Formats: sequence, C-alpha cells, structure tokens
Amino acid sequence: MANQNKPYSRSSRTEKRIKGTKMLTMLLGAAGLIIVVYISVMIFGVNNNQAGKALVSDDNKTEEKAEEENSNEGSSDEKPQEDLKVNEEKSKEDSSDDKEKKENKEESDKEEEGTVTESDKENVDRVITKDWEPVPTEQETDGSHSILYKEGTQDWEELEQAARNATGLSEGDMITWFIGNNNSPTKAKATVSNKAKTENYRVYIEWVDGKGYKPTQVEVLNSNPRN
Repeated sequence: MANQNKPYSRSSRTEKRIKGTKMLTMLLGAAGLIIVVYISVMIFGVNNNQAGKALVSDDNKTEEKAEEENSNEGSSDEKPQEDLKVNEEKSKEDSSDDKEKKENKEESDKEEEGTVTESDKENVDRVITKDWEPVPTEQETDGSHSILYKEGTQDWEELEQAARNATGLSEGDMITWFIGNNNSPTKAKATVSNKAKTENYRVYIEWVDGKGYKPTQVEVLNSNPRN
C-alpha cells in the first residue's frame, strides 16, 4: 500500500511544480506587459506634451507675428500722419516767415519811398512825403538866413542838392528848370527833370535853422510845365 502511494505523490509534486512554473511565467509575462504598456504610455504622453507645447509655441509665434504686423501697420499709418502734421506746421512757419518778410519789406519800402498818395491836382500824378535829411550847409545858420535865388550861389547849389536827394536824380542826370520862392522867406520850390525829360518833379524845400535845406514834399508831374 505504501509502495502504491509513492508514485502518486511524486506525480503530484511534479504537476504542482509545472503549475507553479506556468503561473510564474504568466505572472512574469503579465508584469512585462504592464511594464511595456506603462513605458509606451509614458513615451506617448511625453510626445503628446511636446507636440502640444510645439503647437502652443507655433500659435504664440503666429499671434506675435500678427501683432507685430499690426503694430507695423499702425506705425506705418501713424508715420504719414506725423509727417503730414510736421509738413503742415512747417508750411505754417514758412507762411508766417514769408508774411513777416513781406511786412518788413513793405515797411522798408515805405521808409525809402515815404508816403505816396494820388493827387487830383492839375498835372500832378502823385505826391510823395518823407522825412528827408537836411542838406549839410556851409552857410550861417543863426536864424537870420535869407534865400538867394541866383544860379551859381551857395543857396542855389544846396537847393539843387536837396532836389536831387528828394527825387533820386543824379547830378549828371538832372535839369533844373526853376527854383523860386514858395510864399515864405524860408521856403522854396524847384521844378526839375531827368535829362531824357521823361521824369518831371516839383520839389518843396524849406530852410531849417541850424541844419540847412530840407525837402518836405515831391510832386510827380505828368508833364513839365517849364519846358
């Protein structure tokens, strides 16, 4: 009876070892599979994360580029407006400068030409008044001077000089047609023209004590009444 149980026990132990080996193999296989799956999930997750980051980075770059382009467009739009504003301000400054120069020129011309007015007087085209300087005199100016209307005298020469100063004619281009009294011991008038006789003037002159002969008014004549 004892001999019959031995083979059975050995066979049972053998089966148990085989079953244990199979179980261990299955457990190891399952563990290996789990490890493989875990590693695959980790790798896949990392790749997805990197891909997501790459997509986000690309999106951010696209947005930054769009913002930069919009910014550049805005700057491009603003620059012409700024240039236009600068040009407008410069134009205003230039206009103001031109206006000031024109006013200064008009004032300068007025000082040079004096006050010019139209005249309704017979044979008089216009009248010029100006604060001319007296002609320096070599005569006594003590208040007792009387004008001597004689060609070649000091009075005559200084009266002619006063007429030239008022009309702008030169000594070599002036004809003296008349110098005489103007209803006062200290006032005279002279009729002169250029040598071409195309410019005719009547000049009013007065004696200023302590200074000499001073032009006070010029009449521009249409024709020479003395010719």
